[in-house]
Amino acid sequence: MTDDDFLTLNGERHVKQARYARDKKVSERTIARHRGKGLPYIPWAGAIYIPEVAGDEYIRARIKRRNPPRAAANKRRRTVSNTAA
Repeated sequence: MTDDDFLTLNGERHVKQARYARDKKVSERTIARHRGKGLPYIPWAGAIYIPEVAGDEYIRARIKRRNPPRAAANKRRRTVSNTAA
């Protein structure tokens, strides 16, 4: 971790794309793809910086809860497992 990985503008902390990707355990290519989908970023001095707070909010907004199984599907599963025993 170096100071070169961080940039502070108007009191908001930004992280270099490579560092942000490493911290989130994804590839830089994944971050680049999400930049095209709306992940906020700032090009600065030949590098891409991601705002920490806004970037984390973007990730949180993209997380979707899986749909719970329907009641009918659960009923069928219980019936099949009871008859198998």
